[in-house]
Amino acid sequence: MDEELLETIDEEELEEDDFVVPSFLDNSSEEEIHKKMLDYLPDDIDKSEGGYVYDLTKPTAIEVSRMKEFELVEALKLIWPRYAEGAFLDYHAETRGIQRKEAMNAAGILHITGTLGTVIPEGSIFTTESINDEPEKEYETLEEATITAEDGVDVKIQCTEAGLNGNSAKNTVNLEEDIIEGIAEVTNPEPIIGGAEEEDDESLRERIMEYDQSQGDSFVGNVSDYKRWALSVEGVDTAIVFSPEDNSGKVKIVITPANDELNIQELKDKVTNYIMSPDNPENRLAPVNAKVEVVTPDNLIININAAVELKAGAELTSVTDIFRKAVNNYLKATVNEGKIRYTQISNILGDTEGVYDYSGLVISKDGDAEGKTDNIAVDPNVIPEAAVTLSLAESSN
Repeated sequence: MDEELLETIDEEELEEDDFVVPSFLDNSSEEEIHKKMLDYLPDDIDKSEGGYVYDLTKPTAIEVSRMKEFELVEALKLIWPRYAEGAFLDYHAETRGIQRKEAMNAAGILHITGTLGTVIPEGSIFTTESINDEPEKEYETLEEATITAEDGVDVKIQCTEAGLNGNSAKNTVNLEEDIIEGIAEVTNPEPIIGGAEEEDDESLRERIMEYDQSQGDSFVGNVSDYKRWALSVEGVDTAIVFSPEDNSGKVKIVITPANDELNIQELKDKVTNYIMSPDNPENRLAPVNAKVEVVTPDNLIININAAVELKAGAELTSVTDIFRKAVNNYLKATVNEGKIRYTQISNILGDTEGVYDYSGLVISKDGDAEGKTDNIAVDPNVIPEAAVTLSLAESSN
């Protein structure tokens, strides 16, 4: 990269910018590109430094390197609001229904005294004094006014230029640019305020990124909010949310761990702290006055019995273990559905590796007198777990 180009890039940005340059732009220095160009040429011509061919190809290598190492990288960065600037950042904002905050004109009241009946036209210009080579500030009247009283008249004024510079202390706007016969004295009895600069890139970028991060998220504290918050905690596999049944405001969240090795109490505490943030109220997700109770479900044993015919080489112990794991994965999802489907258990058994055929499949909750072929209702406060008994059926092969 040539020295002139390096001067156009902020050294701090080169050191701290975490934008990852795509690998297809590697090996793009002017030396590397020039060498490639020379290597493409026949070997029987003079390619030495200072020669005609060398000098003819060098400028192209410089420009290609500039394009790949700087211009193309900058163009790629404009794809993301995080790196975009100026008008390109405005384009990102526009697609999100966001606009850069415009500069604002300072405004206030100008008190004018003079001859009764004197008319001050709308748009009349009044100024501050020019002090220490600082130019005067111009203010225009926003309405037509007439002096109808001995103590004068108040007129709304606004700085002709937007920005912070339009703010002025009281009693500083006291000159007429447009001389109006009949005016004796003008001044602003209160400071002229409200002038603001156009929103800078950093502020606009922050608003864009906050907008993106909030899409699809609600923070009103509905059921889906609590479920999303609970599932955001590492180690939580499923979450069922129950709204308060009384005036206590207590939301009950039933969670299941991602694996049996997790400390259940620690996991419940993590979920509670994440949602309620008792040590840092500013990070609290739950609405004010809401309370949270995080619990784990009781186990519900589901007995499954069937006679199976095995494929050649399959072992009953191995088939039973595979089937049990597949059923337990399915049972986790039944908490949301509210029931265990007999047909789904049947499908899982039929698809189990090593099973050729089966018969007599029945399911039941622990404690039931006998197995059935009906669906089983599941209480959200419990987590079903399979107890499988498979026996060998007489093969029909």
